[in-house]
Amino acid sequence: MPCRAARRILAFALLSMPSGILLAQPARIAGPVDRLQTVALKGNIHPFAIPQFDAGPVDPSMKLDHVMVVLK
Repeated sequence: MPCRAARRILAFALLSMPSGILLAQPARIAGPVDRLQTVALKGNIHPFAIPQFDAGPVDPSMKLDHVMVVLK
């Protein structure tokens, strides 16, 4: 029985180690972002985002229930 418990503790320690390593990462942003130094990324607009489908601005008080950001 003690061997099974020891294996479970070891497995838990090994599985939880990567999350601890990620939390210990130093901040990579060294200073404030300078808007004059930014660039627009090419190819980042969905093909269906064309002017004929643009319905104009929405009311600023509109609440969004779900927003998804996908980074590759």
